[in-house]
Amino acid sequence: YVADGAVVRVYDRKSGVRRGVIKVQGASQLSGLGRGPSDSLYVADTGYDESGRSTGTDAVYRVNRAGRASSIFRSPVLGHPSAVLHLGRTTWIGTLGSGKIYGVQSSGRLLSGPTLHDGSLVGAQVIGKDDIVLTSKAAQGVYRGSMRHGFAYLEGGIQMPGHPGWDAGRRRLLVPSQSEG
Repeated sequence: YVADGAVVRVYDRKSGVRRGVIKVQGASQLSGLGRGPSDSLYVADTGYDESGRSTGTDAVYRVNRAGRASSIFRSPVLGHPSAVLHLGRTTWIGTLGSGKIYGVQSSGRLLSGPTLHDGSLVGAQVIGKDDIVLTSKAAQGVYRGSMRHGFAYLEGGIQMPGHPGWDAGRRRLLVPSQSEG
């Protein structure tokens, strides 16, 4: 899956062949994809247009197995969501604009998550049971911790860090730099 503007492009994981496009009605700039239960997918709309201006479309969507997207929470209060993780009955959202972490429970209730010293959160990745990493443009690096116990600054010196990935086989965190390729 690749977030691209207001759509999510679907590719075959092994061959790389494009399998389709999921349109997210009302979205501006999708970012941050996270897997959920029952083969669902969660995706954030940052609420920015292509020129970087705020559109007020800040939201998180759930895409079901059939490829239909529905909003689980939509409000400029989210502060330009970019990172999405679904853990248990809560979808956690890291925000690019406000740098805050929010949770949306399955009931639709919005929760405040742990606070970080620097914001501008870009991506999130689960790397173990109750072990999460977050990338931050403001901190130019990576935070590690949990939603229950908070986060500590792990590593820096990464200009414009992107969405992280986890290589479980080699136990390596992969953090692309959007400025260095």
